[in-house]
Amino acid sequence: PIHVVETGHFRGFLNTLQELLIASVDPKQDEFSIRFTGLSWFQRDLQDSTHHDLKRMDGVVLPLALLILCAVLPFTGFMVMLIPIWTIISTICAWSIIMRMLCSFIQVTQFTPSVMMSLTIGMGIDYTLFLLSRYLVDMELLVSGRMQLSPQRQSKSYVIRTVLETSGHTILASGLTLQCTFLGLCFLPLSMLRSVGVGSAIAIGCALIVNFTIVPALLHTQFGYWIVKPRKKRRADDPEARTWYEWWCCSRGNSTEEQETETEQETDAVDYLILEGSEITENSIREDAEEEPEEPETTNEDEVVPKDSIWYKLSRRLLDERKGTQVLLAILILVLPVGIYCLDVKTSISFESLLPQSSPSLETFHYLGARFGLGPLSPYHIIIDGRQADKHIDSMEAFEVMHKLVDKLKNATATKGVASNQIDLVRSSLEERELQLESNDAQFETDYSGIATLDGIRISHSEFISSKTCALIKPHCPLPTLHILDFVDKLCTSTDRMTTFITATLGVDPFTDEGIGWLLSARDAIAKMEQKGELRGYQVFIDGNAGTGYDAVQVVFDSFPHVVAVTLGVVFLLMGFFFKSVVVPIRSVVSICLTLAFVFGFMVLLYRYKILNWTGMHMFVGDGEVSWLTPIMSFSIIVGLALDYDVFLISRILEFRKQGYDHKSSIVAGLHTTGGIITAAGIIMAVAFGGLMWSASPALYQWSLVLTTAVLLDTFVIRTLLVPILMGYTGDRYSWWPQRMPEGTIRIWEESGEQHHDANGSANPLL
Repeated sequence: PIHVVETGHFRGFLNTLQELLIASVDPKQDEFSIRFTGLSWFQRDLQDSTHHDLKRMDGVVLPLALLILCAVLPFTGFMVMLIPIWTIISTICAWSIIMRMLCSFIQVTQFTPSVMMSLTIGMGIDYTLFLLSRYLVDMELLVSGRMQLSPQRQSKSYVIRTVLETSGHTILASGLTLQCTFLGLCFLPLSMLRSVGVGSAIAIGCALIVNFTIVPALLHTQFGYWIVKPRKKRRADDPEARTWYEWWCCSRGNSTEEQETETEQETDAVDYLILEGSEITENSIREDAEEEPEEPETTNEDEVVPKDSIWYKLSRRLLDERKGTQVLLAILILVLPVGIYCLDVKTSISFESLLPQSSPSLETFHYLGARFGLGPLSPYHIIIDGRQADKHIDSMEAFEVMHKLVDKLKNATATKGVASNQIDLVRSSLEERELQLESNDAQFETDYSGIATLDGIRISHSEFISSKTCALIKPHCPLPTLHILDFVDKLCTSTDRMTTFITATLGVDPFTDEGIGWLLSARDAIAKMEQKGELRGYQVFIDGNAGTGYDAVQVVFDSFPHVVAVTLGVVFLLMGFFFKSVVVPIRSVVSICLTLAFVFGFMVLLYRYKILNWTGMHMFVGDGEVSWLTPIMSFSIIVGLALDYDVFLISRILEFRKQGYDHKSSIVAGLHTTGGIITAAGIIMAVAFGGLMWSASPALYQWSLVLTTAVLLDTFVIRTLLVPILMGYTGDRYSWWPQRMPEGTIRIWEESGEQHHDANGSANPLL
């Protein structure tokens, strides 16, 4: 009913219709079954698949990401998970309210919530991780007396404010850049892509607001202290007393007694800081920890970057000219051969790439296609319109134009082959027997049916007039053919007798290359007829699902180069603004381009050249094409994610450089302090996006695999290896140009590997 559709209950109408029809069939007595397919049923199955994907994200991906967070941050127990859970729930509630209001103004595609949920889990936990890790580092420096501050500033409030000014500034720069890249999708002329761009930008914005408000507020409270509480007394030689993060990248090289004493002092001092007052001095720390005599600080205790840290050893090799060049060549040998294939992308416009392969409506569609061919399921309509020339469509002149049009199309679009999705072996539901389709070498021609041609047979104007006369004396007309012609006329011709259409049923799948080739050839033939005046004032258009899809995708890909240029330009300007440099954004754009080339090249090898089909896993199995949505949607996200971790690393390096570290020492210190955290953040992001690789929708699992590959490549190769090497090449003079840096008086190591301090003997003036 029309009122049901108009009131927005169409899904309920479909469910009711399905229940009524199925209930009318008795499987014990009736020898037939009822199945459903079509656009409305496709949309319903896609919504069901999206709901299933969201449940997987909530039940599997989110707990796994939270466990990784707990493994990284130095806490006892799992109470720290309460903070990211709180932020994620708040973020989801915020963008759900906003999207609910936006649904009245824009069309939101079915998989937009899946994308937003992945970003919420990934970016929300990442932002929380960066804030909490910096908070713990600064609190450790404060309670250990290594943060040189006036007594008025020795308070938890000052530490939280400092965290927002440092890590908060970095997160803000990252979030705003990500939003700009996502909003670039709004410039594409397709509403479904605009909804993804707007939804992603809203999700990132909500994550920023929540992390800038809720996280600091929780840290200020006693509840926050109870959750984010340093470890109690422990033995440093106990493997269970240290997280994998500490063993991997934060080993300080202290003796057992020194670490035990330090832990007791820091824990008791923090308790005093929280419970007794807002200020803390060195005397109060000593008094509060007087049960354990304070050991004098050794050189190893003051090391900014412990020499046994994996990041120290790695940076030493990367900043060495010879070894760094070898690593750079190895990266290029890995990336460039794969990246070359990015120019070989072949996309598919078929709606099958969006639907779950096991959806009932798609199975029914294939069932019909195996018996009737896919051409009849998606026919083209060739519309002949005489309104502009004020000519009727049932005149002799119009019939001559239609006859000539069909002849031209037959000559220009002759095709042969087999519908690509036909099934060789199907089971009959009536006789329970196997039907072998022996049409492998058959010739498939396009069938044209309308008032001027019927099933390939030309209808003369006199025969058409006879059919209309027959309709007037219907009970007395003995010719059934004339009745059929009259029925076709009522079906195809408008009431004002100025417009009609001819149905073109292809012998191949309209969504394949052969079907699109027919469309392009037909358009060329019509254009030539119009140029020669053979249409005599009539206008001719071609309508069909495949044609509509092809035109939409073509317009998007025509606009895509402009979106790429604008996005990279915005990235360049934002990076230049945040870092006040020209070299920094150039290096960022170069590293982003390498990531994009490798990821899209790997996508081509995987899905077009089928290099991993032997695995049998559906997310690795290719059929020669990728969904056209995959490269379009993933581009903006890859740019944002690649820039995200780059901003975190470069901001920390710049912070050390402004504090007086020399060029190479600031790179080493920045890589050491952020390496483990960013690596964990990358793994969390890979888990967040990787959860969609088990989706049943090809577009989603292809998109998920592309993004997961990009995150892992950027985390373990580009940011970890390539960025330090390039910064070593540009040197202190050009790495931050035109910004001028202070003289580097603090040096972590020389070429001989010895650590140095500034004139005051301070080795760790972090703030």
